[in-house]
Amino acid sequence: MIKIQIEDYYGNDLCSFVANPFDEENVISAFGKFDGCDIADLDEEDGMNVVRVQLNNN
Repeated sequence: MIKIQIEDYYGNDLCSFVANPFDEENVISAFGKFDGCDIADLDEEDGMNVVRVQLNNN
């Protein structure tokens, strides 16, 4: 598991989530423990799965 921490240009934490890069069965189950954000969309572009993350707070 990997914790992804998103911050702005000034180093302020905006959100975080946990990703399991080894989960090849189901993209949704590869993400969890969201704090300050959620999955906005799941898509496929150029044969690659894309997960868009949306901030919950501004």
